[in-house]
Amino acid sequence: MKKLIVLLTTILILTMAVPVFAADQETDTLAELYNQMYETRQTLIDNYVEEGLITEEQGLFMKQRMDQAQQFRTENGNGYNGFGYGRGMGMGFGGPGFGCGRW
Repeated sequence: MKKLIVLLTTILILTMAVPVFAADQETDTLAELYNQMYETRQTLIDNYVEEGLITEEQGLFMKQRMDQAQQFRTENGNGYNGFGYGRGMGMGFGGPGFGCGRW
C-alpha cells in the first residue's frame, strides 16, 4: 500500500512539473522571437533612412519608441497578459454583443 501511495505521489509531482517546464520553454522562445523582431526592425529603419524614405529624426523617434517597448517587455514579460484586445472581454461600441454593423 505504501508503495502505491509513493508511486501515485511521484506521478502527480511529475505531471505538475511538465507544464511548468513547457511554459518556461515557450517564454524563452517568445523572448528570442521578440529579440529577432527588434533587431530586424532596427535594421529596417536604418535602411529606410539610407534610402531617404524617412528622415533621420523620424528614424531616431521610431528607434526610441522601439527601445521603450523592448524595455517594457523585458521588465514586464513577453506576450499580452490580462484582459484587452483579442481576449474577447472588451465592451466595444454599444456594449458587448452589439456591434454597429447591426443597425
